Amino acid sequence: MSKTLISIVGPTGIGKTALSLKLAEHFKTEIISSDSRQFFKEMTIGTAVPSSEELSSVRHHFIQHISINDTYNVGRFEKEAIVKLEELFKTKDVIIMVGGSGLYSNAVVNGIDDFPDIPKTIREELNLRLKTEGFKVLQSQLKALDTISFNTIAIDNPQRLIRALEICIGTGKPYSSFLSKNRVTRPFKTISIGVKAEREIIYERINRRVDIMVESGLVTEAKSLLPHKHLNALNTVGYKELFKYLEGKWTLEFAISEIKTTVFFYNPNIHPQEEYEIRKDENKRFCDKLGFNFIDADYDKDNWFERIKGLEDEPERGARCTQCFDMRFERSALFAQENNFKVYATTLGISRWKDMNQINDSGHKAADRYKDVQYWDFNWRKKGGAARMIEISKREEFYQQEYCGCVYSLRDTNKWRQANNKDRIIRGIKFYN
Repeated sequence: MSKTLISIVGPTGIGKTALSLKLAEHFKTEIISSDSRQFFKEMTIGTAVPSSEELSSVRHHFIQHISINDTYNVGRFEKEAIVKLEELFKTKDVIIMVGGSGLYSNAVVNGIDDFPDIPKTIREELNLRLKTEGFKVLQSQLKALDTISFNTIAIDNPQRLIRALEICIGTGKPYSSFLSKNRVTRPFKTISIGVKAEREIIYERINRRVDIMVESGLVTEAKSLLPHKHLNALNTVGYKELFKYLEGKWTLEFAISEIKTTVFFYNPNIHPQEEYEIRKDENKRFCDKLGFNFIDADYDKDNWFERIKGLEDEPERGARCTQCFDMRFERSALFAQENNFKVYATTLGISRWKDMNQINDSGHKAADRYKDVQYWDFNWRKKGGAARMIEISKREEFYQQEYCGCVYSLRDTNKWRQANNKDRIIRGIKFYN
């Protein structure tokens, strides 16, 4: 009989654990957890680790198996999970994998790009050469070593230029050869189950789960971990908010409301759909890592095109953008009201290409339509917001968005590039690193 991995994914609080237990009992098998928040021994309540009864009914792996002081990443998990699967498949035909982190589940199913370790001396030498010889010399070297990367990465960005060169020099292979994104071939079949429910049901369950965590002693658990708050494992929802309460910066009520923060992804303006899916997956991946609730709203692009009709030739920051912002804010404010959110905000303004006043006008206008909903017009460009965005994008190797998102922005951007002797945008291949 062929070996099968059943991978269960879905939003927080939707019932993945209960389903995994029923399937494991049916197949008389074991469960691998790919929920990265549940890896740590010191974190129990805030990560919703399965109860002692659930853990005793079916054997689990990768539950509280490391310490918050340990260095751990998706690459290490992938290797350890594959070894564990090989071991379990010797006696089992079916294994269950369940978790909230799509990143970790996907690594087991499809693999990840494997970047080798490069000696620090190579980067140090390249940084020195950049100062003494300048961009053009290093750009010419990259062109000679890796034409594909030379034509696709932002070669005027020093970090990206040096990263590509250090891989080329350190491995003797083109940097682009490590970006294949091809799926690996696993010696088992995978059945993926995506658990879904109505958005209102998901949100109600999430809120109730947070309340139960607080009733079960989450504040006490967070207090015991406060001396370790600097550790990366604790930079996650449920703990970082309570740390601010324990330090006297927030009230307990406000900290709990922040734990319930939800990302509402509504971007019908992004075209084509391939681009939309890439950006959505990047957002969801980051929300999964942080433990944020992610709501995938409708992709009603036809409605968007209808709203924009007659404004196709308007310039950036013009009437077309106003109509686009109005539509997206209206839908977000409605969701906030329907689900008892008091405040909603946007990070649209972090882009220097957008008009903050235009964005905030649309945000306030939408909030005025719905009772008890406020728009928070925080200026994300201040206090290092833009720099923080770039820092996170590089650390997480996010997809690098090269145009606003709509087809008209893509059209106008490519016209400008052509007029300035720059290559046209090629979607789906540029990532921060």
